[in-house]
This record gives sequence, C-alpha cells and structure tokens, in this order.
Amino acid sequence: MVSWIPFDDASFSLRSLFDILGNLLLFVPFGYLYVRSQLSVHRAVFLRGILMAGLLSVGVELVQVFSHTRIPSMTDICTNVIGAGVGAAIARKASKERREILRELDCAGER
Repeated sequence: MVSWIPFDDASFSLRSLFDILGNLLLFVPFGYLYVRSQLSVHRAVFLRGILMAGLLSVGVELVQVFSHTRIPSMTDICTNVIGAGVGAAIARKASKERREILRELDCAGER
C-alpha cells in the first residue's frame, strides 16, 4: 500500500518519528555536499541541490513500489527533501561566511 498523503499517520509512533528523523538526517549531508561541491552558491545551485535530492528520493520510492518488504511513502520524499534543504542552507551560509572572512583577510593584507 502506497501512502500518498505525507505525514498522514496521525498516531506518530516512536517508529514513525525515528523514520522521519532518520530521513531528515540522511539527506542533510547530500544537500550540504552538493552545494559545497559547486563553484558558486547562487540561489540556482541551492534549488538544484534540492531538486536533485527530490529526484533521488522519488527514484528510491519508485524502486520500493516493486519491493515486497518496503512501503513507499510521500512522507519519506518530503523529509528527504527537507533534510537536503537544511544541508544546502547550512552549506550556503558557511560559504558566504567563508567568503566574508577571506575578503577581510585580503583587505587586511593590502594595508
């Protein structure tokens, strides 16, 4: 049975909360590393990283449609994309801060 409505499980058992947290944490490095691997950190790179995570997550869930032991879920896709977005946001902020520090060091070296 495919769960088409994300976060539809109103009982939020310990297992489902663990699954949500696991999916979030699993994709944080994906978003972070994707953004950090790019030469620039423009908004398009940020959005492209989230799109790539979404496509990967949809691919994994499509494979699970044919598995007898797994249940595909929109909650998994949403939490994976949110996790990648968190990682991408962290990378974008870290890159901006790094550029500012390098600019300050460069300006201090010219004096």
